[in-house]
Amino acid sequence: MKYLFLTLCLLLISVAAFEQNKAPRLEAYGGTGLFFEQLNNDTLVPEKRRNTSRLGDVSSYGLQVTMQAGKSRWLIKGGLGYSERHYSMNKYTLGDFFTDLFLFDSPPPHDTSSISYVRLTNQYLQVPVTIAYSIIRRKRGIGGAFTAGLNMRSDILLNSSAQVEFDATYIQPTAATVNQFKKLYTQNATAYVLTIEPYLEGSFFVYKGIGMYIQVRPFSFYSSPFDKRFTSGTFELVGSSFGLMYDFNR
Repeated sequence: MKYLFLTLCLLLISVAAFEQNKAPRLEAYGGTGLFFEQLNNDTLVPEKRRNTSRLGDVSSYGLQVTMQAGKSRWLIKGGLGYSERHYSMNKYTLGDFFTDLFLFDSPPPHDTSSISYVRLTNQYLQVPVTIAYSIIRRKRGIGGAFTAGLNMRSDILLNSSAQVEFDATYIQPTAATVNQFKKLYTQNATAYVLTIEPYLEGSFFVYKGIGMYIQVRPFSFYSSPFDKRFTSGTFELVGSSFGLMYDFNR
C-alpha cells in the first residue's frame, strides 16, 4: 500500500503544480510488450521448468492527460488504464516431442508432475504517473516532437485466472481437483506491483489538435514478482505504446 500511496501523492502534487498553466492534452493509448518470468523451484512448477524463464505478453489500454509547466520543457502525465498479462508453463519440451516421434521404444521423459500445462492470466487496474522532458519541441505548433520520460505505474490486481491441464498418464482429475489447482495458482497473484520504466516518445499532429504518438520502452523495473509463490522475478524485454491525442490549446 505504501507504493500506491506514493503514486497517488505524486499524481495529486503534479496536478496541483500544473493546473494553473496550459490546458491539458488528452491521450488514449494502447500498448503491448513481452516479458520473462523467472520461475523458482516450487511444486506448482513442472519439474523441467523449475529455475528457468518463461516468455509472456502484456497488453494495456487507458486514458491520460498531459500537462506542461508553463513554457518549460517539463511535462507530467496521469490517468487510468487496464492491463492484462499472460504466460504459460508446459511440462513437455520440444525435445520430448521428437523423442516420442522417432524413438518409439525410448523410456518416457522423467517428470512425474501431474500437471502438463498451465496458462495464467492476470488483469489489473493501472494508475500511471509520468514525468517527461521535451528533447525536441514543435516549432510554432507544427512538426513533430520527441520526448524522454519515466513511467511510474501502479498495477492493482482485479482478477486472476488459470487454465490447468493434467497429464493423463499420472492422474485422471475430478472437477474438484481441477478447481483446487486453479485456486492454488490464482491465489498467488500479487495484489499490487509498482512498475518503473524509462521511455522514448515521438509525436506529431495530423489535423488541428488531433495527433498521434508512439512510445518505446526498452526495459522495466518491478517492485515484486507478479506471482509471489512460483515466480522469483519479472524482466520486460521490450514494450511499446501507440496513441491518439487531442491538444486543447490548438
